[in-house]
Amino acid sequence: MKIKHYFILLGILLIGCSNSNDPVRPSPVKDFISESIEASKPFPQALSFANCIKPNNLTQEQINADVQDYYNYWFKKYLRTSNGTTPGGGSYVSMKGTGGDGMEITTSEA
Repeated sequence: MKIKHYFILLGILLIGCSNSNDPVRPSPVKDFISESIEASKPFPQALSFANCIKPNNLTQEQINADVQDYYNYWFKKYLRTSNGTTPGGGSYVSMKGTGGDGMEITTSEA
């Protein structure tokens, strides 16, 4: 009885695998955005979150200025203009192969 079941299963598998049609290949999809888009929530946000610690010795303007200064520093140090072969054609983050130098303010792990 078991042998009969094995032959039935083998027959089903062979019939399923003997499709003579060419395999359907998905059309290439762009995995990047090449057009510019507006930020849905532009800087600064200054949102309050429950159970979060916010410095009380700095004003919101000082915090915003510090964030902007660090972003400008990061932008000059790590962001490079594409040479035309980078997907998206815009800019890329220079990391020098160390696995994270320029990624500390991007959302790659969000």
